[in-house]
Amino acid sequence: FGPMNLASVYRFITTVNAELDRPSSAIQNLIFRVERGRRALANAVFLLGAYMLIDQGKSVAEVVSTFAWIDPTIGEGFRDAT
Repeated sequence: FGPMNLASVYRFITTVNAELDRPSSAIQNLIFRVERGRRALANAVFLLGAYMLIDQGKSVAEVVSTFAWIDPTIGEGFRDAT
């Protein structure tokens, strides 16, 4: 997956929080749709996991268990951008 940087993570977190804080509707569920592809799935899981850790204060174990149902072979593994 990647390359992902801190600015991408920050932008994702602020976007999700802005959607959840919108006064025009009481959002109970927020659907995050991802285009097809191994890289897109890996990036989505990374961003959602980062959101859970940074913004929601979840533990690594909680994040891992949330995504445990995903077959690891359908996502792309880490690739160093260098």
